[in-house]
Amino acid sequence: QCYKCFKNWYPNKYIDFLETWKETKELVDVGATVSQCQQLFNKSVKNLDHLFSSLSKAHAIKGSYILAGRIINQDGSLGHAFTTAGAEGFFLSWCRADTGEIIGHFKAHIYNKVSLDGVTKFFKSTTEAAKEIVAGEGKGKQCTVDDKKDQSNEDISFGLKFASQKLFPWKALLGQLATNMLVMYNWPVDVVFPGEDCCGKGISDLTLAECSKLIAALTNASSSMLYICHLPKMKVALIESQAPVIISTLPSHDSKLLKGKHLFANHTIDYLG
Repeated sequence: QCYKCFKNWYPNKYIDFLETWKETKELVDVGATVSQCQQLFNKSVKNLDHLFSSLSKAHAIKGSYILAGRIINQDGSLGHAFTTAGAEGFFLSWCRADTGEIIGHFKAHIYNKVSLDGVTKFFKSTTEAAKEIVAGEGKGKQCTVDDKKDQSNEDISFGLKFASQKLFPWKALLGQLATNMLVMYNWPVDVVFPGEDCCGKGISDLTLAECSKLIAALTNASSSMLYICHLPKMKVALIESQAPVIISTLPSHDSKLLKGKHLFANHTIDYLG
């Protein structure tokens, strides 16, 4: 009853209130989460260092390892590289990178894999067979329809392409969309757009709040859900930047923007949405 009254009292703002509350709660929990991860990480480092050192002394084993956190924008400080006696300079000799650089490369690999796993999971959940029974010809006959087959080959290959083992094409996404005749609708207007100049780290530039908004847009079941349309007839317009490849949601009532945002394949922007 309270929730119904709340929605009736704030019919146009209750969703914004709930999203703000959720983001605030997430930000409050970040401190405790980061502290717990740091303690667990330090404990793991201590145990692994001791294990490698013991093996080196007892069996003259030479070895090295790298340890890093996997949560983007939270585990940036969690990184450690260790080498036993006799293995000094291993990373510099074989990987052409010092300790700091090898940790950075390892983190980039982890973050990329985590991002790809998330994309793969999303596309798998949206393209998995949702089978339904429909009446077929003839009395008492039924057939099973797999809505996965209802998708065009282009849509399926698009999903698989972005869930491949290659780097997620954050900076090149605009060109990828145009080439594949795809238009992305309802990108959150207050989230950094793919390919926009920011800090140069690509998708890693997204803040925790922006990640939350992007995830909410992907999982939203309403008309404001982030989705992609295949538009073969607009191929030339998309490639020549006559039509936008990403169209944002409408700005909120308290936003400085009056209209939505359009992003074109050549990285130009207008605010005519």
